[in-house]
Amino acid sequence: MVSVLELPLTDAALIDHAACFDLAVTPRQLKAWRREGAMPPEPTLRCPERLVALCLFLRRQGTFRSRGDLPDRRRVADAPLWLWYEGIPIPIDEMRDRVLAYLEQIDHELTALRAVAERQTPGLERYEYVSAAAERYADEVMHTNLLPGMLPAFSEEVSRDEEGPVIPPKPHDLARDGLVQLFCCLQDDANGGAENATRVLDAALTTSGVDALSEDVPDAATMLEALTLRGMTRALWALTERDLWSLRHTIHAALGMAQHLANHTKEPSLRRLGKLSTRVPIGTRSLLFGIAYFAAMGPYITEFLNTNPVESPPEWLLSSPLPEPPKPQ
Repeated sequence: MVSVLELPLTDAALIDHAACFDLAVTPRQLKAWRREGAMPPEPTLRCPERLVALCLFLRRQGTFRSRGDLPDRRRVADAPLWLWYEGIPIPIDEMRDRVLAYLEQIDHELTALRAVAERQTPGLERYEYVSAAAERYADEVMHTNLLPGMLPAFSEEVSRDEEGPVIPPKPHDLARDGLVQLFCCLQDDANGGAENATRVLDAALTTSGVDALSEDVPDAATMLEALTLRGMTRALWALTERDLWSLRHTIHAALGMAQHLANHTKEPSLRRLGKLSTRVPIGTRSLLFGIAYFAAMGPYITEFLNTNPVESPPEWLLSSPLPEPPKPQ
């Protein structure tokens, strides 16, 4: 039996619907938006809501007004991801395909970097080419606004032994090493260790002075395995409609809480955490990676929350409204 959501609507009906919200749409625009993947190739009963949301997103109006957790640059091709972020129903297959395509792009970039390294220095072991690709990725991050937020997490006191003072490596070098380890793990190769990679993941908490409760966090090696490209791909294929709904709320709440902490809380450590978490502008690539990250880390986050329940959440924790879960078709 065909679902009512799959019954077709005419383009004229969609355009008339948008006009009811004072949103002018032309047949040419609708055709272009379909070509770029912002609208389904064939109209369905979900399209009126999606079309209105698309117009508001591109025009920075209504719920898609300019704000800290939405991108500054509004591209038509990116719109479905941000519509989903705001709670507009987007088919799970469409969402999964977009995130998988992004992970595949990362894989191609890393493969190309390994190939360049192999051409420049043939005959080495694979892990050395993996490290070379990871170093290129790490160097790009080292020139972004992420770096100042990581460095304090790698500061170590000067210690002494029988031969005199022991000067630890510079925080800059340790942070870069952590990023290299993290990007090696992304390529499913942790031969270089993972100690500093876990410090990168905890950097915002450590820098802010917020205890990470490391004894309650799942084994770091297990988490890093989940965060390989292979692990994130496997997690995306395992997602159900309800998982995707929960994941959307998790990301929405996380970004909303970071914005709130950065601008409204009076607790110094939490305020620093919010500012560190919002240091880099939100973009489509970061949302795509966030979806893959939370898909892979969902079981560990759930386990942590089950063993460390929040007994009385403050009001700002509830500021991101929980949408209705998807109804079975």
